[in-house]
Amino acid sequence: TAPVAGKYRVSSLVVSGNNAWSTASQVMYAVLYKNGSAVQNGPIDTSRVAATFRMNAVLNTSINLLAGEYIDVRIFQSMTASVYNSAQHVYVVIEKAGN
Repeated sequence: TAPVAGKYRVSSLVVSGNNAWSTASQVMYAVLYKNGSAVQNGPIDTSRVAATFRMNAVLNTSINLLAGEYIDVRIFQSMTASVYNSAQHVYVVIEKAGN
């Protein structure tokens, strides 16, 4: 929740575990929500072959908020992947960037 009005910078990353995908064309991506509504998608990471590897959901953007408005980042995937459990592979940073 924004304590004061202004522009906020949002950076997030979620890396899947090292999973064995049985088919190509699996997807993983991040979506920024403002006050419960989707406002921006991050790039879609798509598997190109059936193999074992990690996928990423990344989001880097800026958004204007009024005091009291809230944002959250949600991750979507088409597979049943675990999340790589470490601070450098799973994070969300939200910081005030200006007025």
